[in-house]
Amino acid sequence: MLPDKPEDWPRVFEQHVNAGELDAVMALYEPEARFVTKSGETLIGRDRIRKVVGGLIEAKARLYSRVVKAVTVGDTQKRSR
Repeated sequence: MLPDKPEDWPRVFEQHVNAGELDAVMALYEPEARFVTKSGETLIGRDRIRKVVGGLIEAKARLYSRVVKAVTVGDTQKRSR
C-alpha cells in the first residue's frame, strides 16, 4: 500500500514497520532515496536504507507517528507498481 498524500507516509511507514513488513516499507522509497540516521549520517539508496529499517524490525521497535504539519514543495508523483 502506497500513501495517497505525503502526510499519509509516516502512518503507512509506521504500520509496515510495526507489522514487520520490510519489503512493504522499502516499496515506499525511491531507488535513490535519502535517509538520515540518528547520528546525522545521510544514507543514499534502498540497499543502505534497508539495513537500517531491517534492524528496526529485527529489534521489534514499535513506532508511533503523528503528523503535525505537512508541507509539499514542488511536485509529488504517484508511482504505479
